Amino acid sequence: MAALFVITLLFCVAAVTQPYRVAAPNSAIMGSSRNSAILGSRCNSAIFTGSSRNSAVAAVTQPYRVAAHNSAIMGSSRNSAILGSSCNSAIFTELRLLDLSSNDLSVIHKDDFTPLTSLHRLNLAKNKIEFIEDGSFSSLQELLILDLSANSIRTLSEHSFPMKSLSLAEIYVDENPIKILPSFIFYVRGLKIASFERTHIAFENFTDYLLNMNMNRVLRSVVKSASTPDRSDIYQQSNDPCLVKIGHSNITNLGFQIDQENITLNTSLQLVLLHFKLEFTANPVRCNCRINPIISFVNFLIKNNSIGNVQELFGSWICQSPEKLYGKNILEIEMDQTLCALNVSTCPIPCKCYERALTGNIIVDCIGFNLNDIPDNMPVGSLELILSHNNITHVAYTAYLGRVKIFDISHNHLKTIDSSVFQNLNKIETLNLRSNHLIRLPQTLVRLGAKSIMLSGNPYVCDCNVVWLKNWITSNKDIVTDWDMVTCNTLQNDGNIIVKVSKAEFICKESSLNEFDEIKHAVLPSIATFVTVCLVIIAIALIYSFRTEIKVLMFIHWGLHPLDNDTGNNAEEIDCMVVHKSSDNDWVLEKVVKPLEHCNNNYTVVDSDRDFVVGYSFQQNVSNLVVRSKRMIIIVTGNSMPENVAMSWSIAQEKIKSTKSSFGIIVTHNIQKHNIEDKDMKAYLKHGRYVDSKELLFTNKLLYYMPGKCMNQEYLNTINASKGESDSGISFGGSIFNCTSTVSRAISNSSSLTIEYTESAELVNTCTTDLFITYHDTDMDFARHRLLPLFESNNYAVCFPDRDFLSGHHERKTFSILLHRPNTQLLNKDTFKNIEIEKRNGPNVIIKMSITANIEKSMPVEEA
Repeated sequence: MAALFVITLLFCVAAVTQPYRVAAPNSAIMGSSRNSAILGSRCNSAIFTGSSRNSAVAAVTQPYRVAAHNSAIMGSSRNSAILGSSCNSAIFTELRLLDLSSNDLSVIHKDDFTPLTSLHRLNLAKNKIEFIEDGSFSSLQELLILDLSANSIRTLSEHSFPMKSLSLAEIYVDENPIKILPSFIFYVRGLKIASFERTHIAFENFTDYLLNMNMNRVLRSVVKSASTPDRSDIYQQSNDPCLVKIGHSNITNLGFQIDQENITLNTSLQLVLLHFKLEFTANPVRCNCRINPIISFVNFLIKNNSIGNVQELFGSWICQSPEKLYGKNILEIEMDQTLCALNVSTCPIPCKCYERALTGNIIVDCIGFNLNDIPDNMPVGSLELILSHNNITHVAYTAYLGRVKIFDISHNHLKTIDSSVFQNLNKIETLNLRSNHLIRLPQTLVRLGAKSIMLSGNPYVCDCNVVWLKNWITSNKDIVTDWDMVTCNTLQNDGNIIVKVSKAEFICKESSLNEFDEIKHAVLPSIATFVTVCLVIIAIALIYSFRTEIKVLMFIHWGLHPLDNDTGNNAEEIDCMVVHKSSDNDWVLEKVVKPLEHCNNNYTVVDSDRDFVVGYSFQQNVSNLVVRSKRMIIIVTGNSMPENVAMSWSIAQEKIKSTKSSFGIIVTHNIQKHNIEDKDMKAYLKHGRYVDSKELLFTNKLLYYMPGKCMNQEYLNTINASKGESDSGISFGGSIFNCTSTVSRAISNSSSLTIEYTESAELVNTCTTDLFITYHDTDMDFARHRLLPLFESNNYAVCFPDRDFLSGHHERKTFSILLHRPNTQLLNKDTFKNIEIEKRNGPNVIIKMSITANIEKSMPVEEA
């Protein structure tokens, strides 16, 4: 106890000589089981409690300031006081600023701030305060600014505040869920700012709010001097009004009911407007007829020069609804612009009814409800009937039309109006018939006493029955506000401004009365236009989807090859090479090769299974033919391509890219193209040339994709000469294959042996073996025992694979025979013969033989 007393005494001495500041961030202010008094009155309380649980966390560095943000100032198990009433209270009676913001305070007790009689500013913002006991701030008579923002306060009692204080100038209660503006802010004399922004305040009944105010206390708060009996200054506008900020809240209604006999009500409103500036920024204010009384009252004060600086005082009084008045200051609104919803049973369904505040007219709003007829019943009273943008075609007489002042039936399908309608529009002031289908009007129109009539946008007929309309419009341009847009149709021209049409053009014809036919002149043209547009779109889509088929048909019937024909003097002498699986040979010959070879262009076709040069690898054949062919047809018959087809496709890629896809033609047979697994081929199918064997135009499409025939005469003579001697005319030769030449055929009718041979102008001396026999495994016995003895007995040097195999020359199982026989009786020196076993069916064997030489004597088939 002695130590504690010494510490307290030293602190008191230090406090007298040092400025006062307490700062302890980031903890709880109160550590007791209930809210501890921030300031206590016990004589021996330590400035900071000396319990073992808490210790002093503040340093004294600045004068008259205590800041305790999120700190544990007290930690006793019961209420403790930062200040005592002896030595310590003397120190804090001089405290000027106390900042307890951003803590967890939930309740303010009446004795919490009792000793702080010199406090000027108290900041309790950003806590969790829900309740403030009466008397909590009553002792703070020197308080200038009180900040209670960002708490959970729902109500405020004037008994919590220093109401008799002349010092309190600013109160901030922003961002609290308070719903009612406390009336005591109008009683605090000297108050300059009362801020209640972003709260839940809403004036449900502004009249009742004013009636509940104590006007005597308001008078005392606004009078300049309470000691002077003169009170005339209270009805003069204050030069420095108290700012009451209620922005960003829920104020929707500024309705005020003026009662000339209730002097208290009118005086209360006048005093509030003269001495307080009410700021309603960003509130959802509805400007309906309920705002008219307060508008009238303010305008009265302005007219009597009681209020000046109108824009500054009322600049935040802005309408948010209805849409027509959005963004307008309420003082700019005319009374006849404001409406009040009218809930009466006679309001036609689905229309909406309103009452105009100034005139009492009933507005019946039926805009855009797809009505086919005008309503049967209307509310009692003068009417403003708005029926625009519906489907009404006829207007007949109805009793309530005699009460209609404004009749708007524009933008309908109106074709006829009974003459009795205009006869009974006794109170009409405005008539709008624009944008309908009227071809004529009843002449009773001239009897209307309307101030404004609109007639444009109708297909009037200028015949002898409408001359009166021209004359009447010409004489009443001040009434017919759109007279210069009223047009009519004459026999010669349509769309003439009626007042400019000469009388001579108003000619009647027998059918003029029925000249406008809605179906003929409106419906049918609209349908025809719509159908035409749809057909054009469909046609474009079909043409795009079947563009290839359309071009093929044009090619078939008219020989046209638009856009993608590549005719020219091409260097390649072979028109097309066909690559496929051996198992598809019969189908390919029948459906692909023969149609191409026997068409009008007699294309030169190389079939991979029929015409590839024997003695050379498949790859060598393909590489040579890709260079020398105008087209390559790839036959795809399975999900995965066989090795020979895949190899051919790979070799052809470079030429396909250089010719922009015209070189390659993909033919699918018994497979859907989306089932093809090769990614490159799938990509090619999207934009390249593709034919499916099941297409009706399969052959024609192939022919369409083939190149045009444009060759020099010398080449044509060579082709024709070769075709005269054979049925294929396929040209091989050149520097790539040294032991090949033009292919011809000799067929024996007396033997089962077919021999094919070729001849060339060049002599080739690179081959050193007379014969190289190749064969399938199943034909080995035939080759060994029949062919080998035959040629060896005639002194030919024969290479037999199973006996003399030369590695590295062949990649397939069916081999060739290469014959080199100098000084033979049948052939001259340097003659080559290729013999290939193509097919064996029992005793019948087909042999293909190619000869490269200058031939002096043909080899008889029988000798072979």
